[in-house]
Parts: sequence; structure tokens; C-alpha cells
Amino acid sequence: KTMNNLTAQSATEIQDRNRIDLSQIPLNAALVLGDPKAAKKIIIFTDPECPYCGNLHKTMKQIIEKRKDIAFYIKMYPLEFHKDAYWKSRSIVCNNSLQLLEDCFNKKEISKTECPTEEIDNNLKLAKSLGITGTPAIIFPDGKMRMGALPEAELIKLIDGKK
Repeated sequence: KTMNNLTAQSATEIQDRNRIDLSQIPLNAALVLGDPKAAKKIIIFTDPECPYCGNLHKTMKQIIEKRKDIAFYIKMYPLEFHKDAYWKSRSIVCNNSLQLLEDCFNKKEISKTECPTEEIDNNLKLAKSLGITGTPAIIFPDGKMRMGALPEAELIKLIDGKK
């Protein structure tokens, strides 16, 4: 009668009961958008060729301009069906560069960089172990996870621990 998607509501409730242990996610090699000393740390698994990730990235930038208590820790998670995502992710990690990630989201060419890193392969294994199958994946300070780009207001509510 209300035209609410009850299946989606049930899936979200189940997902919220199965919270992620944040201590399982190493953040030392993550890109940081915002102040690393911020009280609220949100972990984002992103793909440089994912248009939804690009939309979420814009929203994240808007949030950190307004809220200094929030920082986004970005883990590169290239999806198999994005043919250049793996090498782009490596280049971004090798250069530790938010600018290269933003260039990818803005469909600009980036140069291929190689360095000795296992970060991308480790992220792929970690994401699989956490049940992450797509991007963007957002993990909140309380361990809740959401898939997909969320509007700013909804993202802020979840960051602040509100339903």
C-alpha cells in the first residue's frame, strides 16, 4: 500500500546486524580525503572507472568542506569488468594521489606507474572476505556497510549514526 520496497528494507536490516570489524581493514596505504585526525573515519572501497564511485567522490568532497570531523579513507578496489581499473588503481596507489583518482573520475588520461606494492591484490582479497562485491562500498564508523552512491543527506545521517 505504501509502495515501500520491503525486500530492500529487510536486506538492509540483515546487513546492519552483520557489522564489519573495522580493525580488519588496514588504513595505512589508504588515500585520505579530509583531515586524518578527524573523529569520524569512513572507509570507501572504490574503482577508478566506476561512474557511481565518481558521483560518491563529489559528495564526499562536499561533505568535508562542511564537516571537519569527517575523513574518508579510500581503498582502491578495481572491478574485473573495468578493463583498465587494475593498472589505474596501481598507479593511484603508487603515487598516493587523490588527484589521479579524480582525474580518472573526470575521464582524463593518467600515466601508468609501477611500484612494488601488493596493496591492490590485498584489497581485492580483503573486500572478498568482507562480502564486498561491488563499488562503491561505504563502511561507517559503527561497522555498517552500504553499497552504492548515496545522497549527501543520507550519507551524513549514516555517518552520524542516525537511521
